[in-house]
Amino acid sequence: SVFQLNVFGLVGDGTSEINFPAWGKFVPVALAVLLSSSAIVSLLNFRKRKTQLQVNSIGLLVNLGLLVSIFVLTDQVAKATGAIQEYTYGAYFPMGSTLLFIIANRSIRADERKVKAADRMR
Repeated sequence: SVFQLNVFGLVGDGTSEINFPAWGKFVPVALAVLLSSSAIVSLLNFRKRKTQLQVNSIGLLVNLGLLVSIFVLTDQVAKATGAIQEYTYGAYFPMGSTLLFIIANRSIRADERKVKAADRMR
């Protein structure tokens, strides 16, 4: 059996039925929407560094929640159906965005330190 996790939830190939938790359809999609909205809010708050740091930290936590929910859901489906777990490139995108959130937070902190140093020099 082949199952695919997409925006419509878990879609099978029609050869077998699966009963999986109700959160399996809702949580990954909701976390992905929340993650993209936090990234947009962070980009729009480029003048407020502290707010940007807070939004990025929340985005990082949501991203980690998305990663966990994807891998837990696929593990539960594999156990329930006996299917082999196979991840495509889309399952690994949250790992890349986790790295980008960390880099962004570092850069924002460095920028904040430079602004404070420049204020002291005046």
